[in-house]
Amino acid sequence: MFLNDSGETAWDLRFQVLGFPVRVQPMFWLTAVIFSGAARGGDLAFVLVGITVFFISILFHELGHALMMARFGQRAYIVLHGFGGYAAPDSGFGSWNGGSSRARSPREQILISAAGPAA
Repeated sequence: MFLNDSGETAWDLRFQVLGFPVRVQPMFWLTAVIFSGAARGGDLAFVLVGITVFFISILFHELGHALMMARFGQRAYIVLHGFGGYAAPDSGFGSWNGGSSRARSPREQILISAAGPAA
């Protein structure tokens, strides 16, 4: 997919928010710069505010998904990439509720999906 997650790189920014690991790929920043008006010759202050708003809004959206996954007993991680981001179950920590292998119910999946836009 165009500008999708290209896997981990040595230049990824890594940190945690509310206990969720977050990884930001370099292409995310390039996209943020473009959407912030730098390509149209916007002034530096406007571009920096735009990058900040872009970053915070997408991070909050993905945090909504991750928080709802945690509500249902599954750890998650967040990746911000070239054209947005995603929150995914962290398979490195086992399955739902500490090792059980149950699937998400339709209700849980709907709530997880809706939590991003709600955030």
